[in-house]
Amino acid sequence: MSIKEILELEGKVTTIGCAMNNTKSDWNAPCIMPILESGVIPLVRGNVPQSAMIAHTDNYIWGRAKNFFDHDRSCGGSSGGDAGLVAARCVPLGIGSDIASSLRIPAHFNGVYTFKPT
Repeated sequence: MSIKEILELEGKVTTIGCAMNNTKSDWNAPCIMPILESGVIPLVRGNVPQSAMIAHTDNYIWGRAKNFFDHDRSCGGSSGGDAGLVAARCVPLGIGSDIASSLRIPAHFNGVYTFKPT
C-alpha cells in the first residue's frame, strides 16, 4: 500500500514537499500503527503538494503527480499522489488524510473510491 508523505513513517524522511524537512522519523504516525501491526507492507509514499496546502500535487522535491488517464490533468491534492498510485494500479490501497476534501477531490479526479471514516 502507499502512505501519504505527510504521515510519519519510522526510518523514512517525511518532507511534506519542503526541502527544509530532511530528517528521518523516529516513530510511526498513530493512524498507521494498526495498519502496520496487521502486517501491511508500505511499498511507496504518496506525493503531496508543498506543505500539503494546495489543490494540485506538485512540489520542488518530488515533482508533479500526473493523472494516470491524462498526463495533462491534475491528480488533485493533497492526497493526489496516493489517488494516482491507486488509479495506476501501482498499489491496491493508499492511506491519506482529509481536512478540506484532500481525499475526495483526488479520488474523483482519478476515478477511484475513498472513505472518510469520520
